[in-house]
Amino acid sequence: MSTLAYNERAERYQSLEGRQQRRGRELLRVAYHEAGHAVAAIVENRSFRSVTIVPTEDALGSCSASRWPRNSNPEYSTDLLTLKRLESDIIVFLAGHIAEKHFSGRNNWVGSSHDRRAAADYASYLVGSDEELAAYQEWLWIRTEGLVRVYQQEIATLATSLLTEKTIQGKRAREIFLTTQRSKFGIQSATLDVKPLKIREGQPDD
Repeated sequence: MSTLAYNERAERYQSLEGRQQRRGRELLRVAYHEAGHAVAAIVENRSFRSVTIVPTEDALGSCSASRWPRNSNPEYSTDLLTLKRLESDIIVFLAGHIAEKHFSGRNNWVGSSHDRRAAADYASYLVGSDEELAAYQEWLWIRTEGLVRVYQQEIATLATSLLTEKTIQGKRAREIFLTTQRSKFGIQSATLDVKPLKIREGQPDD
C-alpha cells in the first residue's frame, strides 16, 4: 500500500471514529435528559408509560407521560390537587434540561425549547401577571435544580440503562430507581417502602 493510500485510509478511519465518538456523546446527553424527566416523574409521583432514547422525526428521545384525569382540567379548576399536578408536571418538564446540563456542563436551550414552553404554559394557569409568572418559573427552576442534585445518582443509573435498553417501561424505570436507592442508602429490599425516598438537599447520603 502506498503512503498516500495509507494516509487516506487513516484519515477516513479517524473521521469515522470521530463521528462515532460524537454520536456516543450525543446519545449519552439524550439519555441524561430523558432520565431526568423520568426520575423527576417518579419523585413527584407522576406516572409515565415509558422513557426512550429512540429518535423520531420530532425528538431525539421522549418520556411518555400519562394523561390527566378527565375530571381535572386546569382551564376550569385550579384546586389544590390540580395545583400540585401542575407544579409536579412543570418540574418534570424542566428536569430534562437541568439533568442534561448537569452532565454536559452546558445549556441546550434549543433541545429543551418544547419542554420549557410546556412548563410556561402550565405555570400560566396559576399566576395573574407576567411578573408573577417569571418569579414562579424561577422558583420552580430552583426547586428542580435541587431535585436533580439530590437524585443525580438515580438519574445516572437510569441514563446508563437507557444506553443499553434504549426504551424502558415506566414500571422498569421505577425498579431501577428504587434499586439505586437501596444501594445508595444501604437499605434491604424488604424494608424499602414502595414510594421513593424523598430527601432534602444537603442531607448526607450515609
